[in-house]
Amino acid sequence: MNKIKIYHNPSCSKSRRALELILEKKMKIEIIEYLTQPITIKELKLILKVLKLKPYNIVRKNEKVWKENYSKIELTEKEIIKLIIENPIILERPIVINNNLGVIARPAERVQEIFN
Repeated sequence: MNKIKIYHNPSCSKSRRALELILEKKMKIEIIEYLTQPITIKELKLILKVLKLKPYNIVRKNEKVWKENYSKIELTEKEIIKLIIENPIILERPIVINNNLGVIARPAERVQEIFN
């Protein structure tokens, strides 16, 4: 049986809904509350590879820290990765990974895309 990973923020309604949808499938799940369980650069790079996205595409651009400090400057991918690690609140959520498939579950129903 596969184990699904969800990078979860319990205060986010979309993240809670995605988690509910996964639990309904009765699949093994690993819940990573990324605001309190820091992710590594290696893990973030793996997430990007599975999502097939660039670092900029997983940034919450309306978060205060991003808008006020970084939105108007040009950053390299490496710099954006470093910023996400240092400011996990700017990581888009929820991110759900099932082996080599992954989605940003916005809307939450997008988790259906990764069920085998």
